[in-house]
Amino acid sequence: LSSACQGHGSVFTGTKCCLPPPTTCVAGSMNGCDGKNQLWTGTYCCVDAAQQCYPSAVSDCKGPYTSFTGSQCCVPEDFKCWYGSNCEQQGASRAGVNCCSQQM
Repeated sequence: LSSACQGHGSVFTGTKCCLPPPTTCVAGSMNGCDGKNQLWTGTYCCVDAAQQCYPSAVSDCKGPYTSFTGSQCCVPEDFKCWYGSNCEQQGASRAGVNCCSQQM
């Protein structure tokens, strides 16, 4: 665990990997948590900034500002999300079964 807890301002306490806020840590996988704004703690995938995350396959995590954790797709917390299809045609990102876009 301590070897995974490196970078992004992380601190290993001896039992936990702690990251500075705002950081969102959710379920994921080591191989899926490989974006430049992500850190695998050995238990969770942590994404920089406040995020909302939805269960997803990598194929359903598309568009600007999306981050795939290995099992979830995250978008910024201030995005508006709704159940839908054809997200890209609506100018939105796909996050699992949701379309998400910046609120104007």
